[in-house]
Amino acid sequence: SPGRRVPSPHAGCGKEGPPPLVDAGPPPAPVAPPPPRVTPISELMTRLDIDPRVRLAEELAPPDDPSRIAVLQFFDGFVRGDATGVGEMLSDPDRLELERLQESGMWEPVIEQITRCDVRCGDTRDGKVALAVFHVGRNFQAQLWTYELSPSPQFFAEPMPPNIVDRLRGEDWIAA
Repeated sequence: SPGRRVPSPHAGCGKEGPPPLVDAGPPPAPVAPPPPRVTPISELMTRLDIDPRVRLAEELAPPDDPSRIAVLQFFDGFVRGDATGVGEMLSDPDRLELERLQESGMWEPVIEQITRCDVRCGDTRDGKVALAVFHVGRNFQAQLWTYELSPSPQFFAEPMPPNIVDRLRGEDWIAA
């Protein structure tokens, strides 16, 4: 008769059909791990006992702790006049130049006059760089350094045109 359901011949036999297919959609996208935490410059300055004459703003600092530590320690050596510490981080040609400065008696009088060292870091096609502007008496002296971290931090002085300080304008001094 109409409206009457006929039971399945397998009803009650313990056999059921396959479970219905459920469209779960695409698998979830993998979640990237959070970026490694970088230690704030202020915390590193305190922990490493960096001379306050070294100035490295958070937004101008390298993006990783090993670079931050190397840059802070390198320029701390300069403002403190630690020729041994600085020399250990210099490339061979730059270490020889430092030795010449020491032997000539020019290292200490200049270093003693540093009142501040402003540092800006970045990356170029040549690698990691740090630009330091030393405040020496009433003058400014800028120097660009490339650096490597492995196997230990090593800094390489880059050639600088005369009067480079006069060209440092805008937001990106390294590009300038």
